[in-house]
Parts: sequence; C-alpha cells; structure tokens
Amino acid sequence: MQTLSDGMNRPENMAWLGDRALTLYLPQEMSRRISRQARQIADEVRRALPTGQSEAIIDVMAAFASVTWVFDRPVSDPAWWEQAISELLSAGHRPGADSTDSTARHRIAVCFDEEFAPDLPILCEKSGLSRAGVIARLCDTLFYAYMVGFMPGFAYLGEVPEILHLPRRTTPRTQVPPGSLAVAGAMAAIYPVTSPGGWNLIGRTAQSMFDARAARPHLIAAGDEISLTPQSRADYELSRNRGGNLSGGNLSGDNLT
Repeated sequence: MQTLSDGMNRPENMAWLGDRALTLYLPQEMSRRISRQARQIADEVRRALPTGQSEAIIDVMAAFASVTWVFDRPVSDPAWWEQAISELLSAGHRPGADSTDSTARHRIAVCFDEEFAPDLPILCEKSGLSRAGVIARLCDTLFYAYMVGFMPGFAYLGEVPEILHLPRRTTPRTQVPPGSLAVAGAMAAIYPVTSPGGWNLIGRTAQSMFDARAARPHLIAAGDEISLTPQSRADYELSRNRGGNLSGGNLSGDNLT
C-alpha cells in the first residue's frame, strides 16, 4: 500500500483509466477462480456502493482478472474512491478463493460444413487430427465463459484443448458472419453479429447470441458453461429458418451432456 499525503492508503493494484474509470487488478492469470472473484467483487460493490461524493458509479465491468468501475463524471477525489472501495473489500466483503456462484449451462449446436469452416483444414493440419477428430475434441470440451466483451454478446470461452491452439490470423477478415464459431489460442468464441474478425472460423451455429429486443439481450453471460454438439447442414438450415430455436439454448445442470 502507498500512503498518500492525507493519510489515506492507495492500493497498489488499482489504477485510473482517465478521470472516469478505476480498475482493480487481481492476480494476472486466466483461471476460473480469478474470473469468479472478479464477478463477485463487481457484484459486491454494486450492492454496497460507497456514497459521499458528487460523482456516482454508473457501470461495473468484470474481465478476466480485473474489475473496472465507471463514473458518471470526472472524479474530483480519486484517493477517496480508492480508499472507499479498498475498505469495502477488506471489511469482510471480499469473496473467498473457494466461493462459487450460480451459472447457466448451454448446449450449442454447431454445423461444421466446409462453407462455414474455412479454417478447419488448417486446424486439422496443425493438430494432426482428422476433421472428425477435431470436432470430437471440441464437442468433448466443457467451455467456460470468462467474460463478455469486444462487442455485445461476444463471450470469451476457454479453454480450447492445447492440441487445437491456433494463433490469430495474420490478416483479419473484413466480415465474419453471425453465429461463426472461431478459435484463437486457448480461446473460442461465437460471433454474435456480422463484424470484422481475426479469429479462425471452424463452424457456425444458427442459435442467436444477441438480441437487443430481448429482456436478456445476450445468450451467454460470464460464468456460464457451454458445450458444443455437431449439427448437420440440413438441421442447421431448419434451425435458422425457425429463428435459431432448435440449435441449443439454456439447459440446467444434469441435462448438459
């Protein structure tokens, strides 16, 4: 801790992003434990927002190993907020390393048709596995949503089996279709809308990942668990024509297979 001129302590793992956002850095590792702690800290401060200053916290964002609080105006006394949040988290409010939270489980049907998987041959060549072998490895993996970011509904899913790791493309595509399953390094993701993208495309789902009109716009939230199941092109087209309701959805506990 650093001592300020007014006697307050400044946590060394906090840093300001300009004058309207404060970030708390947790141990910099990609793990479910740290990801869970980040979300629980964010929720705790939401429930017990410090008061006493003219500015207010209007958004809280939990990432892989950090939490960022966003304010409604430039902060006049940064040290006050650092101390207030630090005291809140040190006064018995900080979640323990072994604490758990509730998660939703999803099974997402993915079509690995050649049209939808232009980078799958590269993954087969790099891994030494057949097309069926790569798909089996992916569908045997229970993915975990570490965070949602980059764009609304874009969930970062880990971890891809090491044998299937591929770096990002050297030249990003200018347009990636919505529903595209992609991998980059240890992470997988499903593009929620059409956008540029540099990840490797290996399949596509008809399941909608983001709907701005829905009460819960994004299908996958941080902390959710996701499994993939292969889908034929015919079933994909049927699902797409029905609005994506056939291929996946939210499943509870024991129904996830």
